[in-house]
This record gives sequence, C-alpha cells and structure tokens, in this order.
Amino acid sequence: MEDEDDRRSDDDTALDTLAALFDERVSDRSKYLLDRRYPVIVVVLALVALGGFYVGYTAHTTTETVADQRVTATWTTSSSFEHGAAVERDAVVFDEGVVLEDRTLYFTRVSPVLNGTYRLNHSGDAEPATARAEITVILRAADEVDDETVEYWRTVEGNESAEVDALPPDEPLTVDFSTNISRVLERIEEIEDDLEASPGQTEVVVLADAAIETEVDGEEFTDTRNDRLVIEPDVGTYTVRSEAEGDREQDATETVVTEIEPSFLEAYASVLAVLVAAFGAGATVWARRRGLFDLPSETVERIEFERARDEFDEWISRGSASTVYAEGEVRLDSLEDLVDVAIDSNRRVTELDDGSFVVYVDGVVYVYETDA
Repeated sequence: MEDEDDRRSDDDTALDTLAALFDERVSDRSKYLLDRRYPVIVVVLALVALGGFYVGYTAHTTTETVADQRVTATWTTSSSFEHGAAVERDAVVFDEGVVLEDRTLYFTRVSPVLNGTYRLNHSGDAEPATARAEITVILRAADEVDDETVEYWRTVEGNESAEVDALPPDEPLTVDFSTNISRVLERIEEIEDDLEASPGQTEVVVLADAAIETEVDGEEFTDTRNDRLVIEPDVGTYTVRSEAEGDREQDATETVVTEIEPSFLEAYASVLAVLVAAFGAGATVWARRRGLFDLPSETVERIEFERARDEFDEWISRGSASTVYAEGEVRLDSLEDLVDVAIDSNRRVTELDDGSFVVYVDGVVYVYETDA
C-alpha cells in the first residue's frame, strides 16, 4: 500500500513538472488559441489518427498486385531472294563459266540467264513449322503514277511452289526459279508488236506468296509474306532489285503477377502519424482538464484587443486631439463595435496618444478605451 502511494506521488510530481514546463514555455497567445480552438484541435487530431490507422491497416492487411507480360520465347521468321548468272561466253573482263552472284546489274550478252532461289526460314524456340511458298514469274509493262503502280499489261511466264509439313528451325524452305532475259526481250517485242504500242516500263516481277505456322511455348503463331524480285531489262544490261520483307520477330508471353510492397509512408509514417496524433489529442485533453489553458481575464482582454487591433488596422489612423468638440459622447465596449460604427458611417477610427480610439460622426464622438 505504501509502495502504491509512493508511485502515485511520483506520478503527480512528474505531471506537476510537465505542467510547469508547459506554463513556462507556451505563450499566452498560444494558450488563448488552444482554449478557443480546443474542440477543433481535438477533432482534427482524432481524424488524423483515424486516417493514419486506416492507411497503416490497409497497407499491412491488403495485398496489392500488378500483372506484367513477360517474354518467354521469341520466334523469328525471315525471307530473302538469292540470285546469280553464269558467264556463258568469254569476255574481256569475264571468263566463261564464272558465276556472278547477287549483283544489282548483269550484262545480257554474257549472262542472259538469271537463276534465283527464294528462301523462307524460321528460328527460335519453336516446334517444326508448316511452311509453303509459291513463286509466280510475271512479265508486265507498268508505270508509277502518284505513288501508285499503273499496270498496262501482264502475262504469267512461270510458276513454282514448295510445301513442308515439319520444317525444323534454321532449315529454310527453298523455291528455285530461272529467267532468260534474251527470251524476255523477244517476248516483249512480240507483245508490243501485237499491241502496236509500247507503254510504260517493261519488267519481270518474281512474286513470292509464302506462309509459315508453328507453335512457340504453347502458343500458335502464323506469318504470311508477299515478297518480290524486280528485273528491269535495258540496252545490253538488266538490273535486279529485291523487295523481300526480311526478318520479323514475334514473342510468346506469359502473365506474371507481382505483389506490391507498401511504401514507407504507408507502412511506417502512417503508424507514426497515429502515435503523434493520439498523443497530441490526449495531451490537449489532459492540459485542458488541468486548466493549463486558463488565463486571467485581463490577459484575455488584452489578447482579444491585440487581435482586433491587428485585424482592423486598415481602418485605424493614429492622431491626437487637445480638445474634443462634440455634442455628445458614446462609449463602446469593444474595438470591433467602434470599427463597425466607422464602417457604417464611412469614417476612420483615430487612435489617440492616450491609447483610446475615437470616431467622430455628426457631432457625436464614439469612444473605446482600453487599459491594455
């Protein structure tokens, strides 16, 4: 029992010390504001504590996730034309039998036959593919008008195709073709003689229509292609231009769900906010009950006067008066009331040297005096 009394005595001593420290460190104006705003302060601190508790509770009990797409495999398809022409007769700069390969220009007289191969390939983490390719050799006359091809005539000169049911990765599907440019020139002359006209630019177009299908990491993939090789005969030469689509990649993906860890603010700052706000609310209630916010009436009056003086400063002018010429005098209880009179009568408040405030209205002087 004696120990319990000692503990109570120690607690009271500690609280008295804390109260004395509060009274010493906190200004009268702060005590005045705490007393007047006490309900608002307690409610705000309580709301902050509840908000922090909600954020912290949600952060620790709710699992937030984000779904991302991750690439698990890549499938690459490619297509290309390869071409070459053998030298069929000796020339000053070429020996007979030499094969000229993948040139942009060939000489018709020494190498009239262009041999080519269309290659369709696939690679990556894929199963053997079903692949097909069809080559069509077309002879035509055409022009480019406003970025569009205008075709005047065409004739099909050849057709080749190939198909594989299980094409392994990195093994190409190939289709061969061949064009004799000397015979092409004879064919062009024959057609233009028959038409009695030679419109546009004559050319040989090798069209490749291809498709490849496979399975990559459990997903079905398909790639279709429309490639072409353009051969343009000229006087003594012919040019070759490839318009293949080249490489194309497709990705197999999977959805990966990742848990998002709560941020520092959510996980820890919210807890700190709860503690600080709860402590602040409790301390405010304790201080109010112990009367730490209580001030003498003259101190309250002084503070309220100072607040009013600051608030209505724009309506107040400083001055002096040795004699007051007025038919009557009205004394008011507060500076606010005097300022209201000045506003209503479109006058200014004058602060005299003796600390009083006056407003003159139609021979009547309105006075507010303060001891502050």
